[in-house]
Amino acid sequence: MMYFTECDPESCANATDLNGRFEARYDETEYEAKIGKLLHHAYKRLKSEDRQNARVWDEAIRVLEEGDHYLLVFWKEL
Repeated sequence: MMYFTECDPESCANATDLNGRFEARYDETEYEAKIGKLLHHAYKRLKSEDRQNARVWDEAIRVLEEGDHYLLVFWKEL
């Protein structure tokens, strides 16, 4: 699911089927909150240990924001 983006239908084969299976197995709200928390903890640690790589992360987020990527849901969760 993390590869899914509506701006590129080729990003995920059978997105509707995959989403149905995902929702049947996981609580989407809980999953997004958990992954969002993990991302933010990793980013916080990266900022304290390696400022240059934190800037690379920031740039990657800016590039992702140019599209409609599911990964951003996790990033914006907190």
